[in-house]
Amino acid sequence: MRSSLAKSFAESRARSYVAFMTEEQRIRWAPPLPTHKLVSLYEANAAGLLDDDVLDDVGWRIWDRLSDVIRVSSGKVRCPACGTEFQVRTPESSPDEIVGCPGCAWEVTPRSWHKSWEHRDLNGHCDEFERYVRAWPTARHVRERMLLIDAVVHSLHMSSRDDSPGNFAARNFLEGTRPKIVALLEELALGSGSNVAESARARWNAARDRYRSSSDRRS
Repeated sequence: MRSSLAKSFAESRARSYVAFMTEEQRIRWAPPLPTHKLVSLYEANAAGLLDDDVLDDVGWRIWDRLSDVIRVSSGKVRCPACGTEFQVRTPESSPDEIVGCPGCAWEVTPRSWHKSWEHRDLNGHCDEFERYVRAWPTARHVRERMLLIDAVVHSLHMSSRDDSPGNFAARNFLEGTRPKIVALLEELALGSGSNVAESARARWNAARDRYRSSSDRRS
């Protein structure tokens, strides 16, 4: 009984803590990428009409989202007041321990930090996420930037074949239900707008042609 009361009190305290934050003090997380923006980018690339503005819009949206995925997965936050990134959650920390930003007077608790991203599909891991976040800000050429995006899509396409729900990293990146995301990744990764998957596409086409020729012979 006492433990349930203590838990209820702690959760109430965390809600009160969040409620007293001003708009400037609230933690903001980047939303998932709208699927239509990614589709438009790949269609433009397939047609040879890749636009710098479209590429930058999609690329920076991905960078913002994946940066937040990495922060959440490593127990960190970017201070909404001064922009300093710091550790909030550690194995030793108490859920209601107040953690101060090293760059300003802003404070947060691990519990309120957790509530800020709960049910937002921000907790996950994919090696390609970290590579993209490191490389994107310094990528200059159109092809280089498109290849970075394509590498993330291709990596997620490969991992989406795993049936384990907890291993579905694509949910961190794109909006939509799992079946729709899987279908989209399949189309983009093997479609004409993909650069990374050229060899995979060639193997798929060759296998398709062999299947068709063997079917014709049987008929």
